[in-house]
Amino acid sequence: MSNARKISQIVVGTEVKFSAIDSDLSSTINSFKTRLDSDDAKIQSLDTTLASVSAASGMSDSDLKVVADLRSQLDSEILFTRNLTLSYTNFLYNATAGQTSFSGNDANSASLYYTAGAIQVFLNGVLLTAEDFTATDGTTVVLTEPAQVSAQLIIVCPKFESNYNPIIPPNWTNSTQEAKILRASWNTADDFFGRSVTLDDSGNTAIIGSDKIVGGARGYLHFFTRSGTTWTQGQTLTRTGGSVYKRGFADKVALSKDGNFAAAPAVSDDNPSGGLDTGTVYMYALSGSTWSQVSILAPTGSDIENNSRFGMDIDITKDGSYVIVGASEQKAVYVYYKTGATAWSLQQKITPSNSSGDDYGANVAINSDTGDTAIISHAGRDAIFIWTRSGTTWSQQAEIIPTSPNSVGGGEHAARSSVTISGDGDTIVFGDPGESAIYVYTRSGSTWSQQQKITPTETIGTSSGEISRWGQSITLSTDGNIFAVGTDRFNSLGNAETGQTQVWQRSGSTWTEKKKIQSADIGAEDHFGISNAISGDGKTLLIGAERDDDNASNAGSAFVFTA
Repeated sequence: MSNARKISQIVVGTEVKFSAIDSDLSSTINSFKTRLDSDDAKIQSLDTTLASVSAASGMSDSDLKVVADLRSQLDSEILFTRNLTLSYTNFLYNATAGQTSFSGNDANSASLYYTAGAIQVFLNGVLLTAEDFTATDGTTVVLTEPAQVSAQLIIVCPKFESNYNPIIPPNWTNSTQEAKILRASWNTADDFFGRSVTLDDSGNTAIIGSDKIVGGARGYLHFFTRSGTTWTQGQTLTRTGGSVYKRGFADKVALSKDGNFAAAPAVSDDNPSGGLDTGTVYMYALSGSTWSQVSILAPTGSDIENNSRFGMDIDITKDGSYVIVGASEQKAVYVYYKTGATAWSLQQKITPSNSSGDDYGANVAINSDTGDTAIISHAGRDAIFIWTRSGTTWSQQAEIIPTSPNSVGGGEHAARSSVTISGDGDTIVFGDPGESAIYVYTRSGSTWSQQQKITPTETIGTSSGEISRWGQSITLSTDGNIFAVGTDRFNSLGNAETGQTQVWQRSGSTWTEKKKIQSADIGAEDHFGISNAISGDGKTLLIGAERDDDNASNAGSAFVFTA
C-alpha cells in the first residue's frame, strides 16, 4: 500500500484543500494567454504586411476573404481563451465497509460524471495517486484497496468555462459575390425580375418578385433555395382570386424569418367585396416543400375606399403571427394576427393622431421577434410614428421627427423612404431620400433617441432624382447591428445608373460603412440595389437589379453577396 493510502486510512475528516491545484492550473492558463497575446500581436503585424502585398500583387477578393476568415476564427479562439475561468464540480461519497466502487448519486444527490484523466480523488482528505484508483469510463471511480467504514471519498472535477460569446460578427469589408440569380424560364423584355427581394432568417430561402405578364396575370413570385453556395429555383406563383391583370403585384414581398409564410400586396387590385383599386394582400404558406396561396387580406365594410393603396407596404413577424399593412392614401395601417394555421384576422386599424399631410403608412415595419412594436412613416408630416402592442391593443408610443429633415425635395421624397426595425424592436433605421440621409434611433424603456444621422460617404448623383434614391431601400439584420442601403441610380463602373448597395455596421453606438457593393456583371441603367434583403444573422445579402439585360432588355436579375 502506498504511503498516501496508509495515511488516508488513519487521517479521517481532513478538510480538502484546493489552493495548490488552483495555483497550478491558473498558472498554466495564464501562460497560455500570454503566448496568445504575443501571437495576436504578430498576426496584426502580418495583417498590415498582407494588405501592402495584396495591393501590389493584385490578390483576389476571394483570397483576401480566406485570410480574413482565418483571422476572425483565430480572434474568436483568442478571446475565448482570454475569458477562461476555472471552477470545480465536487462529488462526496461516505463509504461503506470494504467499498471499492463509487458511482451514481453521491451524498448530495449529484450523479457522478467526469472527463477521464482530468479528475483528482481524495480519501479522508488525502490526495490519491494514479496507482490508488481507476477512473476511465466517466461515471465510476474504483479504489485499488477497500475503504474503511464511514471513510469520505471526494472526487474533484476541474471545469474551464469562458464568458466570451463565440459568435463572430460578419466581415463585410472582405465580402464576395456568391451568385448571380437569373430566372430559369421566360426572361423576356421588361420582366423586371428583382423588383422586390426577401430572405428568411438563415438566408437559405429567397423570394424574388417580377412584373412579368403571362397568361393574363401580371406579377409573379419566384421561390429559390440555397444548398451550400448553389441557388435553385423552385415554384413560380402569381395571385388567384383577384384582379390579376392589374399592375402592382409583387412590387413588395415579405417572408417570415422561419421561412414558412409570405405576404405580397397588389395595391391596384379591386376589393373582393367591392371597391375599385383598393388593394389587397395575398398570403402564402409552405407545406413540406410546396408553397400555396392560403388567404387574401383586404379591408371590409366601411373601411373599403377606392384607391386607398392598401398594401403600399407590408411586413410580417418571424413565425407569421402578425402581418402589418399600410394603406397610404387611406392614411391607415392595418395589423392582422394569425387565428389558425393559415388564417389571419384584423386586430386593429391604426390611424395617425395628427392627420395632416398625406402618405401615412406608405412604409411600415414590425419587429420580427414578438410583433409588439411597429414603425410607420408619415411623409406628409416628415415624421415616423412608433406604435406598441399590449395584449391585443395598439397605442402610439412616440412620434419621431428627424433633427434636420428634408433639406432637399420635401415630403414627396420621404414618402419613398424605407423603414426597418430590429427583431427586439429597440433599433429602427429609416431613410429620407429627399435629404439623402439615413437615421438610426434606439429605445431605452419607452424613450427613443437619435443614435446617428448617416449620410453617404461619396456623391450619390448629380440630379435630385439620383440623390433621392439613397435611403429608398434599406434592410436591417435581426440583431439591429447591420443594415444595407441601395442606391439604384448611382453611376458606377463608368456607366450611368448602374447602382450600388452600401453596408453599414454598428460597433457600440457608432455606425461605419464597411463596403460599397457593386458587380462587374452589371451595366448602364440596370438599377442594381433597387431592392435589398439581408439574412437574420447579417451574413447574406440579396440585391435586386430589375433592369439587368443579360437575357433580354430589362429582364432583371438578383445577386447574392456573403460576408
